[in-house]
Amino acid sequence: VDGLGLDCNEAGWTVGWVMECYEKGFLTRSDLDGLDLKWGNVEAVRTLLQKIATREGVGDLLAEGVKRASQQIGGGAADLAIYTHKGASPRTHDHRGRWVELFDTVVTNTSTLESTWAGVHPQLVDQPPLGDPFSHEQVATTNARFSGIRQFDDCLGTCRFVAADPNLQIECLNAVTGWDLTLDDAFTVGRRIVNQLRVFSFRHGMRKEDERPSKKYGSVPIDGPAAGKDIMEKWGLMLETYYTEMGWDPETGKHLPETLRGLDLQDLIADL
Repeated sequence: VDGLGLDCNEAGWTVGWVMECYEKGFLTRSDLDGLDLKWGNVEAVRTLLQKIATREGVGDLLAEGVKRASQQIGGGAADLAIYTHKGASPRTHDHRGRWVELFDTVVTNTSTLESTWAGVHPQLVDQPPLGDPFSHEQVATTNARFSGIRQFDDCLGTCRFVAADPNLQIECLNAVTGWDLTLDDAFTVGRRIVNQLRVFSFRHGMRKEDERPSKKYGSVPIDGPAAGKDIMEKWGLMLETYYTEMGWDPETGKHLPETLRGLDLQDLIADL
C-alpha cells in the first residue's frame, strides 16, 4: 500500500469488507473482475490493490473507500462495512473493546485518533484515571478533558508512541527553546487546534448526525472481555456529555461563542 500511495487503514478495511461480502455472497467473482477474494488469497489482494490504485474495473468504485463504496452497493453488503459517518475508517484493530478510541475516532477532526493513543491516559496530565472503560458517561467526559494534549504533540511533529509523557515533552521543549510553557499552555494550544479544525468541518457541511459509527463498527461484541457491551445504547448521551465538556452546544455540537473567545478564536464565530 505504501508503494501504491494508498492509506493503510482505508485499504485494509476496504479489502476486508470485500472479502467478507464475497464469502457471504453479497459480491460475486463477476462483480470483482473475476477475482477469487476468499480470505487468505494474497495474490488476489495484490491484484485488487493495484486495481484500486489505478481505478481499474471494480477498483474505480473501491477507490472511493469503504463508506462510499458500501453505500453505493447497498443491501446486506452495506451492513458489513466499517467506517465513521464522517467518511473515514478506523485504525486497524477492533475498537469495540476500547470505547475511548471508538468514540475518539467518530468525533475526531483528523480522520483518525485525535485525543487518544493506545487508549486514554489522563493520569499523565494530573487528571483522575478512567474508572470504567465501558461507562458511557466516563468515556465521554475523560475523552473531552484529555482533548488537546495530543494535538500539541502533533504540532511539534513528535510521535505519540515516543513522547508519551506530556510533562516530560514540555520540559524538553522548554529546555530547547528557552520558553516557559506549562501543561495548561500545552492544552490551550491543542484546544485551539481542535476547535479550529471543527469550525472548518462545520463550514464544509458536517452535521451532528455525521458523528456516529457505521452499523458494524458500533455493533455489540459477542465474545471476549467486551462481550455484550453496547456503546450505541447511550450514544446520544455520550455526544451531549462530550459537547458540554468541550464547551459546545449539547444539541448541535457547534461551538459556543464564549468558548471560541476564551481561546482567542473569536474571528471564527461568524463562520458558525
